[in-house]
Amino acid sequence: MWVRSISCLAILASAVMSVVVYSDAVEPKVEKKMLVSPYQGVIVQPDVQIVSYQGRIEYIGLEGGFFGIVTEKGERLLPVNLAKEDAKSGAIINIKAYKNKNTMTLQQWGTPVTLTELTVIKEASKLEK
Repeated sequence: MWVRSISCLAILASAVMSVVVYSDAVEPKVEKKMLVSPYQGVIVQPDVQIVSYQGRIEYIGLEGGFFGIVTEKGERLLPVNLAKEDAKSGAIINIKAYKNKNTMTLQQWGTPVTLTELTVIKEASKLEK
């Protein structure tokens, strides 16, 4: 039992030493500047592609209900950061957003996007709220 404890300590010590040696290695630093968007202060990574859309906010009554955007071309966008004050069904908007790659949602409706800008072109009518 005593020998087993010593051998376990030796293995643990060598693992810790190897971690220390690895952490001392010099890695090249790559500076990438991130952008803070005007919409909700979203931090945008430098390697994402931001695309402009015009569309209409719609309330979708699936999976407990949520707001989506249907573009002029009929593309469905699922904004992951749409502010409550902007979530008005029927509003016509211009947005800038980037697609969230490798993201799955419970809604299973549209392409998940993160909004970086949102401009209301036409407010929602009182009947559609």
